[in-house]
Amino acid sequence: MNIRRAAFRRLTQAMTFRHHPPMMMFLARDAGYLAFLLLAQAQITGRERDLSFTEMSADLGVSRTHIRNLFREAEAAGYVRLNIRGTCPVEITPSLWASYERFLADVQVGQHVIAQVAFAIDSQKVEQDASPQVVQT
Repeated sequence: MNIRRAAFRRLTQAMTFRHHPPMMMFLARDAGYLAFLLLAQAQITGRERDLSFTEMSADLGVSRTHIRNLFREAEAAGYVRLNIRGTCPVEITPSLWASYERFLADVQVGQHVIAQVAFAIDSQKVEQDASPQVVQT
């Protein structure tokens, strides 16, 4: 299957993630998206109290300062809330959750488009391989 070729043919659809500024903020930073995923997982599973900047930095191989600065910038943009009393050090806001849902939907649509193109490329190749070859003698 020609996934790479298909991705380049449909690069615009493959890069729809750029249209999601909240997610781009995390994607553009070292370990930013993974830090977001750790936080999201902790919130979804109810383990917010177990999560700390120290634990995140150790898991992701970046400094605690880097994690703290990432989430401070996210708080300034309105994507998270810091220092929630009695819970985790960071809480994802409803607007960031909504943005993440739209981001995932767009990524899945982009992958579907790329897969369709890859299958079309492969079927064209199969048709070309199956066509009779004229042999010159």
